[in-house]
Amino acid sequence: MQRPACGTRIKYANSVGTVRYVGPVENTSGTWLGIEWDDSDRGKHDGAKDGKRYFSCRWGSAYPNRYPFNLKPGRFPTAGSFIRPSSNVRSGISFLEALSEKYIDQLHGTSSQETVVLGSSLGSIQVEAVGLDKVRSNLSRLERLKVVSLDGTRVAFPDAQGRIRDTCPNIRGLDLSLTLVSSWASVAQIASELPLLQQLSLNRNRFLSLERDGAFSNSFLNLTEIQLNGTLLTWREANGIIRQMPSLRVLELGYNALSSLSTGGSEERNTHPLLHTLNLDNNKLVDWIDVASSISIFPSMETVVLSANGFSMIPPPAPNASLPNIKHLSVSSNSLGSWRDLENLSEWCPYLENLSGQDTPLNAKPQSRSLVIARFPRLLRLDGTAISERERRDAEILYLTQLAREGAVRADDISKPFRWDELCDKHGPPTEEVKPKEEKLSSQLITILVGSINSPPVQRSIEVHDEKPLSVLPTMILRNLRNKIKKLHGSARGKVELWIRMRDNAWAELSKDDDSSTLDWLGLENDSHIVYRMSK
Repeated sequence: MQRPACGTRIKYANSVGTVRYVGPVENTSGTWLGIEWDDSDRGKHDGAKDGKRYFSCRWGSAYPNRYPFNLKPGRFPTAGSFIRPSSNVRSGISFLEALSEKYIDQLHGTSSQETVVLGSSLGSIQVEAVGLDKVRSNLSRLERLKVVSLDGTRVAFPDAQGRIRDTCPNIRGLDLSLTLVSSWASVAQIASELPLLQQLSLNRNRFLSLERDGAFSNSFLNLTEIQLNGTLLTWREANGIIRQMPSLRVLELGYNALSSLSTGGSEERNTHPLLHTLNLDNNKLVDWIDVASSISIFPSMETVVLSANGFSMIPPPAPNASLPNIKHLSVSSNSLGSWRDLENLSEWCPYLENLSGQDTPLNAKPQSRSLVIARFPRLLRLDGTAISERERRDAEILYLTQLAREGAVRADDISKPFRWDELCDKHGPPTEEVKPKEEKLSSQLITILVGSINSPPVQRSIEVHDEKPLSVLPTMILRNLRNKIKKLHGSARGKVELWIRMRDNAWAELSKDDDSSTLDWLGLENDSHIVYRMSK
């Protein structure tokens, strides 16, 4: 049995790792393989045993505080372990071998009836199927394949030159995630034989450095999208890769625990003229200026995902340092807790149209949605929901009124609050000054009119029974209103269907999809008319 060499990627008992050592271990007999596992929980140490170091975990001790997907901080000391060479240690196969294993199956005969286990049933549901050979025959025509997924297979290296191009030249999308490929040169050779390749996924792989693999120009000339999530590549390594991809438009580098986007050297502008989308979610980025300066080198960049990083503040931009091309941005799941951070973000991205900012401390503040909208003059969508002209107007007036109520503006102030003059010119100043005071809960209530109906309203004029006023908080969510109406109706069971009367007297249903929305967000205000119907 041939022993794998150091640096070889292997599969063993459904785990994937890299061979870091081949040889003896003190106080034992025979040969051992020292493995660095992709899942750090799979191992027992970092390559040292009984005080002696046999190997080092490249993605462990060399990169503290870096973890993708299921790797946990502080667990890298357990990324390594020793196993015996055996037939269970499976090394890589060629691209076409993996393709054949995945897409070609032996025919069973035209009249055969086969038992198929439904995958989602965990083996509990079996059905009889006829004619699967036709499906197999279609899939076996590899030259027709346009989208290929070899995710989780043992593909590790290309075939002899020309064989891939002759076998499957029409592939446009290729997924090589979580495979045994460890060489960028291998990826480049495979790609060079797929002239139509546009999308490439390499998530959760471990690669040797670019310096060891050399250049791979002309291999990715038509590639428009690449996914490198969970690969533990540095920003500098990623830049070296995409520099060979002149048509690239979308780059994903999530779950790489990147703490900086510095390349350590000069960054050439216009290197990636078409790149417009960058996904950096679930990393360790904390320095907004570092990120902004790195993004600014991409002249066509419009969409940036920075969710689940470590941003706790956004400083104001220096003169001429904004990001005017950014139209879509996600900063969800960061620790942004100051309105000043969003005001600075608005100055950084003055033409922002789509913002995701869920799961931040600002979300817990009263009327946060409206106060976010008021700070971004060109925003069209917030957290996936479109902003209507009415909502924008109400949000900006609310913002002005709140500033006046808090006494944030005085006649002799030289420095006015964010967008104050602009919004006062647009809507007029708040009609009266309101001195700061402690609001009572009762003063925030609105009164809506609630009545029952027997059937869904299909006309503007309907028969409403027992219409009564009901006082509620505008921040109440719709689900709680349903429950409140159910109690008023005296029914513990059944569901409550709701409709709201619009300004044109038409009735619009409030669906279950709206249950997490607040009443003020749904447009309910004093004297709004609601009808309900109880159903089983």
